[in-house]
Amino acid sequence: MADDVINLTYGGSLFDVDLFAELLREEGLTVAYELPQLSEEVRTEGPWEIATVVMSVTGPLWPAVWTAIRRFKASRLGQRAEISGPPELELSTEDRLALLDRLRDRGKISEEEHAQHRARILGDL
Repeated sequence: MADDVINLTYGGSLFDVDLFAELLREEGLTVAYELPQLSEEVRTEGPWEIATVVMSVTGPLWPAVWTAIRRFKASRLGQRAEISGPPELELSTEDRLALLDRLRDRGKISEEEHAQHRARILGDL
């Protein structure tokens, strides 16, 4: 079964994008992106540079992407960042649960994973 690929757009501090990428990797996803070149002034004055970075994310995406975003946004560093991507990121709770059911029914996630992710989605309410 082939992995899925999406592009996520990260808007925030350049110094925090690596943390978000690491959280995606911890969820079993492959992440590729290039940071814009930083001027000497930005490198010496601190992590205040705000930029947009497009990340290519590959793997069994759902619900791993939601989990990584939730973890990142729960961190102090992720609170100001904006992350956008495919419409699936903006799904309602009901739609997320339905998508989770479809993933289980298609054999993409186990019953145990389904229960764990369902509990997380409901815990976000």
